Amino acid sequence: MPRLEVELTSSRADGTWTWRKAGARQPKGEIAATLLPSGAKVGDVLRVEADALINGLEITAVLPP
Repeated sequence: MPRLEVELTSSRADGTWTWRKAGARQPKGEIAATLLPSGAKVGDVLRVEADALINGLEITAVLPP
């Protein structure tokens, strides 16, 4: 499982957030709000573990700071 630093870019009404690799320009994927720490906000940079899938990365865990 690769470990990455991702930045939260937006919150959606369906309970997901979009993220991008820290420093990137465009959003890369989605993350479930249930994986995020309480008080998460747009612009937060988090360390995460991800699985590489055929159609992109799936965030599986958010690591402590």
